[in-house]
Amino acid sequence: MDFWSVLKGIDWCQKNVIYLENDIVFHEKRNLRLNSAVVINGQGHSIFYPQDSSFEGSFLNTTMFPYRQCIKVKKAEDLEKIRGVKNGTCVVEFLTDIEGYSMNSIELMSFDGSLILLGNHHMLRNMTIYGEENNGLIGFLRSSSSLRVKNLFLNQIYLVHSKEASAGFILGNHGTKKDSRVMNVCSPVIVKNCSIVNSKMDDSKKSLGIIMGNYHEELYVRNCNIYKNALTSGMPLKSLVGGQEIFDGYYYESENDKGPMLKRKLY
Repeated sequence: MDFWSVLKGIDWCQKNVIYLENDIVFHEKRNLRLNSAVVINGQGHSIFYPQDSSFEGSFLNTTMFPYRQCIKVKKAEDLEKIRGVKNGTCVVEFLTDIEGYSMNSIELMSFDGSLILLGNHHMLRNMTIYGEENNGLIGFLRSSSSLRVKNLFLNQIYLVHSKEASAGFILGNHGTKKDSRVMNVCSPVIVKNCSIVNSKMDDSKKSLGIIMGNYHEELYVRNCNIYKNALTSGMPLKSLVGGQEIFDGYYYESENDKGPMLKRKLY
């Protein structure tokens, strides 16, 4: 509403620059065409809008994401809606904190597209997530599909596996050797401004990591606070990804805005 109010009140006879202080998600189909009198400076933020809308104009330092589906998380049960996500780009918008909820890991075995989790500085706290061969908030995502997570805080998350699992608090398994990786179709995972603290998971002989378990391509991490995470045995869990990259610090950030912090070669 602030965005449309600002547009309504500007003087179209003068040059105007509108600065975004946060990401913006537009939920209704609405066409926007800005003339040369208005420039939108996103300051690194993003604009998400329905894919059948049209946004035209001068957008500087702004990432534009047309999406097919938007899932609003207003209560814990809304997390279950992610299981039915449609192919394409889906935005999951957290509108409240979620606390004291138990659920099964979300397995997206057939989803093909881009999943975007916008935390809006909300927290998942004191949650138990059950999984089998994959475990995490998102248990499985095909390697051809990308995951973006921003401004989401995880505190006291407990991962329980009934089998030997690939597990990470955000993502358990990003594809397997049997899926689209054989066609060299692989997409990144991007995690920004998030925290994972005071959380624990069952041990496993498979890949375990704080952010994700099984992963073989690119992970971008910026401004993430990660500390006091452990196995249920009490052993500290320090690896971001699958037990391979070990970091002793508590604060992770790529060397520059574009470079990946972690990158692996394809199998």
